[in-house]
Amino acid sequence: MPAISSTLRRVHIRLTGICVAATGLLLAGCATGSAVTPSTTSSTGSPARAAAPGTSPVATAAGRPTCTADDITVQGAFGAKPTVAIPDTCTPPAKLVTKDLSTGTGALVQKGNTVQTDYLLVTWSDKQVLDTSFGRGPFPVQDVGHAQVIDGWNQGLIGMKQGGRRLLIVPPDLGYGQGGNGIQPNETLVFVIDAVTVTS
Repeated sequence: MPAISSTLRRVHIRLTGICVAATGLLLAGCATGSAVTPSTTSSTGSPARAAAPGTSPVATAAGRPTCTADDITVQGAFGAKPTVAIPDTCTPPAKLVTKDLSTGTGALVQKGNTVQTDYLLVTWSDKQVLDTSFGRGPFPVQDVGHAQVIDGWNQGLIGMKQGGRRLLIVPPDLGYGQGGNGIQPNETLVFVIDAVTVTS
């Protein structure tokens, strides 16, 4: 997948309040594969709250409900490349949604930490795997909360534990906004992220 590796590193441009990643998807240093880098910095740095389990979905204008984390099917254990299925029966959420698929027992991810991550990215519009670090090696996120990654990661990684796996559903305004690096404009991104190691 061309140039997706540089996306997780951030070089963002504010355009009408929307951060757009201008560099590659993961890291420029990932020459052996493509990686999409979440590159947008949040204005608050605080994690968005996940949709509460068991809450009733809100009907959209099209008559379909808004998807929750429980609507996304993820298979695979920590350390193994996951598979992700996104349903056609609901629409993407407008806010960041997080769900711990396995909790982990190690150090807690806090602002300023460095996290070595493995991840898989599926784009909502076509339900295709756009990038993955599984099989390539962990991707480092330094200074979580202010890292050179998209806002969805800076917010969504906080609170994970080493050894844990988390699902992130990232709306366009916390991802790539108007698109670029193989990502369509206004694309919702679905990540499965493993926190391999957490250091201060």
